[in-house]
Amino acid sequence: MTFYKLTTNEGWDLYTGCTINYRTLLESSEKAKVKGIRAEYLKLCSDQVLHASEKPRDCFTGQSREKNGLDKLAMFEVVGSVVVSDDKKSGFRELTVVRELATNEWQRLVYEEGFQQRLVEGRKLI
Repeated sequence: MTFYKLTTNEGWDLYTGCTINYRTLLESSEKAKVKGIRAEYLKLCSDQVLHASEKPRDCFTGQSREKNGLDKLAMFEVVGSVVVSDDKKSGFRELTVVRELATNEWQRLVYEEGFQQRLVEGRKLI
């Protein structure tokens, strides 16, 4: 199954900051991996999993870096084995980057009337 990963425009993970670059991983064919795995600690919002979503729209959480504008973001298709999930996001120990979506492609997948305004206001996106 394909999942979607939202990053900075440069390809950096929004959650780990400047530790995982999905564009670089795509170019090198290396996998994104969690460092220092603790098997007993499998929470979705933790440093023990990488996040991705089945639907491109579910990648958005209202995080401050998302509010800088859609032109400051990029989106990648990724695959991996889910270890924990909720109704919007899934957590993985490692991800393989399949491809980067063109900006107009991923924006079309997530766009609806009022989307940009809700993002700027920090309101729930769905």
